[in-house]
Amino acid sequence: MLGCSLAAFTGLCGHRDVIHSHAVVLMWIVLHHKSREATAWRGTGYFHTLFAPSTALLPLEFCLNLIDQEMIGDDGLDDLTKWREFIKAESGVELIIEA
Repeated sequence: MLGCSLAAFTGLCGHRDVIHSHAVVLMWIVLHHKSREATAWRGTGYFHTLFAPSTALLPLEFCLNLIDQEMIGDDGLDDLTKWREFIKAESGVELIIEA
């Protein structure tokens, strides 16, 4: 997207492409700022997570398995406890579930 903005100076892309790339970059910056507020991840700086999105969204990926019924399995709360312990051991973050 940033390349498209710079390519406009050479005439390789039109105004429509440039406006689109500016809009996508602006939306990514807003989304990054909001997700960065929601997830505090050790060892990653603001600009590091801006240019490497997977480092900013990694804490949210740990929560995705909670909506998968097959992940929880037949043991229910026991599996959930194991998952919370895994997250704490892996990331140092304690997952608190409120119903």
